[in-house]
Amino acid sequence: MEKAEPIDVQPNSSTTMGEAAACSFSGCITPAMASSGQGSERLNAQLLVDSIPGLIHTARPDGYLDYFNKPWLEYLGVTLDKVTGWNWTAFVHPEDVEGIVAKWRACLATGEVFEYETRVRSANGEYRWMFHRKVPLRDANGNIVKWYGSSLDIEERKTAEERLRRNAQDLQRSEFYLAEGQRLAHMGSWAFDPDGFYYGLPNYFGCTASILPANRLVFRNTWIASTHKIASLWRT
Repeated sequence: MEKAEPIDVQPNSSTTMGEAAACSFSGCITPAMASSGQGSERLNAQLLVDSIPGLIHTARPDGYLDYFNKPWLEYLGVTLDKVTGWNWTAFVHPEDVEGIVAKWRACLATGEVFEYETRVRSANGEYRWMFHRKVPLRDANGNIVKWYGSSLDIEERKTAEERLRRNAQDLQRSEFYLAEGQRLAHMGSWAFDPDGFYYGLPNYFGCTASILPANRLVFRNTWIASTHKIASLWRT
């Protein structure tokens, strides 16, 4: 599988945050935090985020991804500097890069919650489907100061959906072959439930297709009675 190359996107300087804000959950301790006695709280927060099994990431207002937690880095098999900025696009399946970048840019422009599904390459080279979601954090004036995101492995769900899709196609194909075979052989088939006929191919004695809904229950009961009578004659 051909690996994608990271795209080059220039940040919007008008929305770039200051150093202290940009380093929130980015793996660095700013001098301001250390001098104000918040260093231990900052470390505890990072340990908490790194200890959970979820795949967590954050981004600046301009879309620059500045943090991936430890489970994310372990899944990708790289260090933080290999995925920050827009380098993360190199780990997205080549067929999905354009779509997720366009969606991310649109959400950056509108401030809407970001949701998208892509295949992401793991450390062993396998691509797995992921559902990504980012929500913006706003200040008192409504300006976005940070994006917080999470990613969920949905490979099993995607596999199940694909299996259902293929089964539906196989069933549709089988029904077509059955109908065509019965048409050529001048045969037919039918099925009914307690309310009467709900399925019938028109070649069955040339009549099942013409049974009106109001008459289906009567036809079913007549058919059952006739079948029982024939069975009793065979037994005698």
